[in-house]
Amino acid sequence: MFWVLAAFGALLIDRDSARARFADALDARAATGEGAGRSGDAGTGAATAAGPAGGTARAPLSRTEPADAGTAADGRSGGPGPAHPDPARPDPAVGDRLRLGARPWRLAAGLFLGLACATKWNGLYVLAAFGVLTVLWYAGARRTAGARRPYRSMLRRDAGPAFLSLVPVAVVTYIASWAGWFATSGGYFRDWAEGRRGLSPDAVSLAGVRIPLPQVDLTWVPEALRSLWHYHAEAYRFHVNLVDPHPYQSNPWSWLVLGRPVSYFYESPKPGEDGCPADTVDKCAREVLALGTPMLWWAACFAVLYLLYRWFFRRDWRAGAVLCGVAAGWLPWFLYQERTIFLFYAVVFAPFLCLAVAMMIGALLGPPGAPERRRVFGAVGAGVLVLLIIWNFVYFFPLFTGQAIPLESWQDRMWLDTWV
Repeated sequence: MFWVLAAFGALLIDRDSARARFADALDARAATGEGAGRSGDAGTGAATAAGPAGGTARAPLSRTEPADAGTAADGRSGGPGPAHPDPARPDPAVGDRLRLGARPWRLAAGLFLGLACATKWNGLYVLAAFGVLTVLWYAGARRTAGARRPYRSMLRRDAGPAFLSLVPVAVVTYIASWAGWFATSGGYFRDWAEGRRGLSPDAVSLAGVRIPLPQVDLTWVPEALRSLWHYHAEAYRFHVNLVDPHPYQSNPWSWLVLGRPVSYFYESPKPGEDGCPADTVDKCAREVLALGTPMLWWAACFAVLYLLYRWFFRRDWRAGAVLCGVAAGWLPWFLYQERTIFLFYAVVFAPFLCLAVAMMIGALLGPPGAPERRRVFGAVGAGVLVLLIIWNFVYFFPLFTGQAIPLESWQDRMWLDTWV
């Protein structure tokens, strides 16, 4: 979870840095008289307001964006509001041709995503999703900068460097995380390839479908790497075929509503024992239940719907970014619904649910310039929601920490039958 969040933050910084690079290039061309001019220039404003080639009007590119600017998932602006005064107008020469140069934060994201994959393999889906997200942001920045064919320009100038910054860096980082295994002589499957023919797999299975492949000679690959590949293939085969029933298994459909949390520990101490108050009429209950704060998660269900609206109808890039994090951590598990899986796998996208709730609370507060009455009602609504979530966390805290509470109090906290 930490590395996924770190990669998300690094890509956000990279996005802002790329947009600032375009803004600087537009300013430089406008200052030398080569660009389309500035928005405050009466002589060029009318000519550039329609955008290049007589296209639709677009807002000038700014280094930063206002908090309530509606923008698309690819980062193009949905409304005016530049953060610095008198910005240069879009210029096709910049939008189509500018090279963004070194992207250190994108390299950092590749490192973080490699560490995420080393923590749990579903980081691969996050790597793919964030890779698509970042190139869409580049296309949006090029569109706003004036590119006539922003996606073609992105594919020509950004897609390759973005791939090299993310995927190879993540792969090298992941393999480096196995340094301890490489350094041993008796690790599990460490010497599997020794003396074996180096043939590639004859098939792969994707979503339960077996796809045959032609076999090729891979004896040129070091034995240690072939052993590592075999280790991964065996581990993957075991986990995708793990269908034994478990009392706490759950389906991904139920995760957002906390349908079936996992109980890690439970006992029923008698009064006066293990923290159970001596004056308790009946026995106590001690449990460690992998349950999120219900009010927070249930609010997140509405927040996700709100973000879908913001992204699809208002073209808000922030909503698209948060939804990308939720989708990358949640949707891949629907490919393995027959597998024995658990609610705690949702931990990887839980931070993005919190971001969704934060955006929804911001919307409740109201936009800048809203009438005072609207702001007051919004503040009350947002405050009530936050206080409910805090109270709910305190109320369920004994179940998070294994504190002994009277059995009746434990039963009161079992809001759903599936929590027992």
